[in-house]
Amino acid sequence: MQNDQLLHKYKIKLSVYFALFVMFFLYLIQILFVGIQFISAHFQIQQSLIQKAEGIENILRNKQVYFQEMENDETLEKIILKTLENTIIFENNQKILDFGGFSYPDTLPVWITNDNEKKYYVWEILIQDTMYKIIIFTNHEYSFEIFWKQMGLYFLLLSPFFILFYFIGYKFVGRNFRVIEQNIHALEDFTSQVNHEMKTPLTEIISTLSLAKKTHNYQEAIEVSLLSTLKLNKILESIMGMAHLSDISYRKQKLDIWVLIDEILDEYKNEIWSKKLIFQKNIHPSKKYVKENREQVYLCLKNLISNAIKYSHQSGLIEIFFEKWVFIIQDYGVGIDKWNLKKIFQRYFRESYTSYEWFGLGLALVKKIVDINHWSLEVESQKGEFTKITIKF
Repeated sequence: MQNDQLLHKYKIKLSVYFALFVMFFLYLIQILFVGIQFISAHFQIQQSLIQKAEGIENILRNKQVYFQEMENDETLEKIILKTLENTIIFENNQKILDFGGFSYPDTLPVWITNDNEKKYYVWEILIQDTMYKIIIFTNHEYSFEIFWKQMGLYFLLLSPFFILFYFIGYKFVGRNFRVIEQNIHALEDFTSQVNHEMKTPLTEIISTLSLAKKTHNYQEAIEVSLLSTLKLNKILESIMGMAHLSDISYRKQKLDIWVLIDEILDEYKNEIWSKKLIFQKNIHPSKKYVKENREQVYLCLKNLISNAIKYSHQSGLIEIFFEKWVFIIQDYGVGIDKWNLKKIFQRYFRESYTSYEWFGLGLALVKKIVDINHWSLEVESQKGEFTKITIKF
């Protein structure tokens, strides 16, 4: 419960970080987009004001000619009036034209000047010993005030999407945390169930040795204690195999199934020899490879082969087939009741007729490995005849 609460806490925290990151990224893109528009608009205004100033300068240099032509040409008059719109002209510091009636700052540099909503251009020129000062004014849509108003409005419009981004992040984080949750739940399940499994053989050893101390029947005590110790060791091996899955690297590599099987058979050579088992391997030399995680494939095949050895009859046959990523192992031993086929992968499940050597952890480990890697697993069996297990990598 405590681990679930801790995971939930970090899922919320990472989801909030994800939502803030997405919002910051979108806001940054908007700043860049509006910023480019802002710079482009100011550059265009600057160019238009400079062109207008050049046109006014041309009018001032040729004002006598233009004024004469304007009397007979209405079109030229409209052009000149349009050019002089929003313009103030000083001649030797005396205002000679105020065409626009706008106010302007007392001190203006001889260049572009901004305020919140206006843009001025000041140009001083000398024409035939006469100093002219031209002040041109225009409105512009992209003042700094408008820029920040737009960004503030975008932030307000974006804010409600925080919840959407949060839920997307929560789902994304939850999907990536799924493997961690599964491992934590598996380990928690171990701590609750393995206590009994570990205590049973330990209790047997303690009670047997205590009885032997009183009766001096040490031979029987040694045999019972040895069997209980072996039982305890097998339980520990299976449990460590389960717990080890959370530490295994998920790096995949090209594996030779033939080599892996030979390694496993060599590990069980004493059991194979004592039961005089016959192994028949049908593996094509050119189709014996699979690209998977070595430790997980080894653990999976080891448990399947171990079960086949364990439940085969004396001098029994075990067949192993592998081709095109399909692994099949079939033994002709005790078999499994059909109503137990769906239960054999449950942890600690045992059929009533099995010996003490089966603790219900081997196939649970196989199922967990298969689920982690999204392989497929099929089991066919008939009681007293055969058991066939198929894995498709």
